[in-house]
Amino acid sequence: MTVDAGSVKGKDGEEQTEETVAYETYKKVLDQRKADQAKARDLAAEVERLRSEREAEQEAKLAEQKRFEELYAAEKKKAEELGNKIKEAEARSAMQKKRDALKQALGGVKRDEYLSFADLNSVLVLEDGTVDPDSVKSAAARFREAHPELIAARQTAPLPNESATGFTPPKGKALHELKPAELKELYSKLHTAK
Repeated sequence: MTVDAGSVKGKDGEEQTEETVAYETYKKVLDQRKADQAKARDLAAEVERLRSEREAEQEAKLAEQKRFEELYAAEKKKAEELGNKIKEAEARSAMQKKRDALKQALGGVKRDEYLSFADLNSVLVLEDGTVDPDSVKSAAARFREAHPELIAARQTAPLPNESATGFTPPKGKALHELKPAELKELYSKLHTAK
């Protein structure tokens, strides 16, 4: 069977004839065209799906990257805070070492609060954590000169170690164990020996 389009009159009034096409060929071409259009729609849908997936992956990567940036920033902040706490603890420890060394060099102060009048910044703490003895001596001298009334009075022993309280007679007895005759004899020996 063939499809005849018939004759059609053109603008000029002339008859124009169209080509005739077999119906099977027409049906085949039409089916092919519909299949191609369906395939084009499927491909367009697949392209759109892939584009959406790619965008979602990129958004997920960006979100993950942003999360990593946030985590990094939070960890960095924690590290800075910890570093600051360590520095503060080291500074407090160094200040306490300076105070203790100055207090010892002075022989004590009436109250520990009085050490705030001392120039502790001039006392040096060495790299090994010890206090420089020369800087302590000079700071102690300046403190003694500026604030002598704040330094604790030294308690001196009423008698030196070589006094009678620490003396043991040659016989090995303590003085309070000796009889009066033994004491006289010992006294006379000591005074004649000089």
